[in-house]
Amino acid sequence: MMINVQTVAVIGSGTMGAGIAEVAASHGHQVLLYDISAEALTRAIDGIHARLNSRVTRGKLTAETCDRTLKRLIPVPEIHAPAAASLVIHALSQRHEVQQAIFVHLA
Repeated sequence: MMINVQTVAVIGSGTMGAGIAEVAASHGHQVLLYDISAEALTRAIDGIHARLNSRVTRGKLTAETCDRTLKRLIPVPEIHAPAAASLVIHALSQRHEVQQAIFVHLA
């Protein structure tokens, strides 16, 4: 059975979360990216932008594809926003209490 995943939410925008968000967006999914830190969200989006631009510069990616991918990335400041996604992926601290606190808001 094939499940149609249109929107992916990534909780946590560190190295792993940003990488997951980039891959999902590059494969055509709208991505809701959440982090408790607005600065971390900004760093993640800026890092993805820089990596995609590097691929454009090297001829590995077209500018149009880069722009489309970036438009699919939506930083969300509220923990409730990712609950509407078809798929939620967490890239959080391995501390159980942190994970539990986040997922309570997604139920």
